[in-house]
Amino acid sequence: MFGKGFLVLLSTSLKAYYRNRQAIFFGFIFPLVFMGIFGLLNFGGVGKLDIGIADQANNAQSQAFIKAIGDIKSVTVHRGSESAEKSQLQLGHRDAVAVLPPEFGTAAPARAPIAITTYLNTTNPGAAQTARIIVDQVATGFSFASLGAQPPYVIQTRELPGRNLTYIDTLIPGIIGFSIMQTGIFSLAFALVRLRDAGILRRLLATPMRITDFMAAQVLSRLIMGVLQIVLLLAVSFLLFKFQMRGNIFEFVAVATFGSTIFIALGFIIAGASKNEDSVPAIANIATIPMMFTSGVFFSRDVLPGWLATVSGYFPLTYLIDSLRGISVQGKSLLDVRTEIIGITVWLAITVFLATRLFKAEPS
Repeated sequence: MFGKGFLVLLSTSLKAYYRNRQAIFFGFIFPLVFMGIFGLLNFGGVGKLDIGIADQANNAQSQAFIKAIGDIKSVTVHRGSESAEKSQLQLGHRDAVAVLPPEFGTAAPARAPIAITTYLNTTNPGAAQTARIIVDQVATGFSFASLGAQPPYVIQTRELPGRNLTYIDTLIPGIIGFSIMQTGIFSLAFALVRLRDAGILRRLLATPMRITDFMAAQVLSRLIMGVLQIVLLLAVSFLLFKFQMRGNIFEFVAVATFGSTIFIALGFIIAGASKNEDSVPAIANIATIPMMFTSGVFFSRDVLPGWLATVSGYFPLTYLIDSLRGISVQGKSLLDVRTEIIGITVWLAITVFLATRLFKAEPS
């Protein structure tokens, strides 16, 4: 399959990467700096409470109740069915879940107060109890409204073995996806343009070396460094930040490695589109910066405007990060994240096609 010189080309590519201090810094040190800043300072919204509401009454009173909770600045309200919200609580995405029964807001005898069942996340008792108090206070306000039209309510609490999901748990997959993108694009594009502009590629092609062997060696060397990068970031996450991996770690690494092939192909595309080394950063940043801020690297894409969230949902980095978070945060299998894997595969086919058309060994 490969020519006799393939192993020599691979070894040379790995040595060149190792000796490139800039590539080592941006591939290994820079992601750790980002992880430290966002992880230690916890930009994920400290003090915010996530309360799920299952509105089985769906009337004016229940809507007013939900609005009263949502008006509290420290609370984020999520609406859904009882089973869906309980599942989110057990995944660590909710601090408490309140279930408004069908009879909520209707007349009831004084001796039979209407029960609002509130499920609490036992792994985060402080936030869970605060959420319960908020639900209780809002229900009390409804019970003793000045008009006296609302029936009395009572809070029935039930504990569920949930998960204390922290910001770092959602941050790590984003940082890993971001670092994979940076390594695949910047380290390869700069290296290829330097070799091309110095005439080294032209001289290599004058030897029995095949261009396919050269490209394969570049790809495989980046994949090897990418796996080392992923393992290092995971090790630091586990040891220093108590990162929780809910899914299979080998599936996580496999998807991350597969996703890195897109950005390696993008590195070839950018190298082919760059007239010289000075134009590499401009073209690379045009490709990476929009994904960096809209693909959910540091924060959830839920904060984006609707149209932008829809557009960014088709970005290759979004597919990669969503699949990694699905495995690590929600414990999904490869089958469960098949939609994201299909998206990665489609992008890989597109980028490989463009790379073979745009990359040239000779300066244009």
